[in-house]
Amino acid sequence: MKGKFGLVDKSRALSHTIVLASVLLIACNSDGGGDSDGKGKFDDFAKAWARHGFSLEIDSTGIGKVIWRVYEACSENPIPPCDQYTGTDIIPGGQADIVFTSVEGTFISGEIRGSSDSTFLPNGPVTLALLPYDRALLSYPLAEIELCGPDFAELTPEWMRNLCGA
Repeated sequence: MKGKFGLVDKSRALSHTIVLASVLLIACNSDGGGDSDGKGKFDDFAKAWARHGFSLEIDSTGIGKVIWRVYEACSENPIPPCDQYTGTDIIPGGQADIVFTSVEGTFISGEIRGSSDSTFLPNGPVTLALLPYDRALLSYPLAEIELCGPDFAELTPEWMRNLCGA
């Protein structure tokens, strides 16, 4: 069952950790170079991925920035991480960097670094797998988060269009 942010419950974490370890093992054995057609190795993943309250931007070098709402207002609890409200704008309190280092087909793997909220997104191993309809699955030892790319609404069947929220 999925909870906050569309996360898979922790009872499945062990099986996901095993899958993640397998993906990392495969990825570490790949050469990681660019394609022979001149494409960079992270080009297929380089875009803005998002869902309600969570975003991941990856550039063509495999460097990513994650930003998420922690749903704790700084005005109520000023101890970080907390979300700041300025008029109608919300400045999310969750932030981390991701450095992807390996590509294996439709998977990339790397490491989460500098997380402001280690109870939600801890530093450590991470993978991103491409899914149909311009979607991706971000996996790390605690959970999985399904994300949508910028072409999701255009490519997906109507019955799936509310997947990534408002």
